[in-house]
Amino acid sequence: MEEYDEYSKEFALILAFADIANSQTSTISHLSDPSIQSEISPAIWPIVWAVVTAIIKAAVKKKMGKKIQQQLGDRFEREVWPQIEPGIKTQYERYGYTRNKGPELPSAPNGINQGEQIISLFGQDGTEYLRLDVFTSQSRNHTRWHYHTKDDWPDHKGNIDLYHNSLPKWGSE
Repeated sequence: MEEYDEYSKEFALILAFADIANSQTSTISHLSDPSIQSEISPAIWPIVWAVVTAIIKAAVKKKMGKKIQQQLGDRFEREVWPQIEPGIKTQYERYGYTRNKGPELPSAPNGINQGEQIISLFGQDGTEYLRLDVFTSQSRNHTRWHYHTKDDWPDHKGNIDLYHNSLPKWGSE
């Protein structure tokens, strides 16, 4: 892992997994440098997807905070993730992964963006290609989990509704 210190923790993990899993067929370059052609062998993609999935779920947990996670964490895993995962995975397979931008916002309550944004994924070309969001009703007893893709940013994909007790602010411990 030390040789990947110049990258984010998440990206360093992906590079390490890829190097370990298939050093003969995988040419891993500095993906953050667009002038260098990069290729990850198709045999590696399921391993890398597992890491990206863990990154997405960690961002969801961070957005929720402990209080909301106690109330909605299991429901996200059972009701939301199985419905949105195939669409997100399709986008990942199309664009790859180099980094993400999570829900952290130091100036916001609890250090978490109180708007819809949970996580944005960036592809091998360095551009954002996916945003995972959660709409919260004014009464905070309804959330709509959805994602946007760069081929049609305004379109809400997924749209899984959860009805629940009123939620505290995002990131509440």
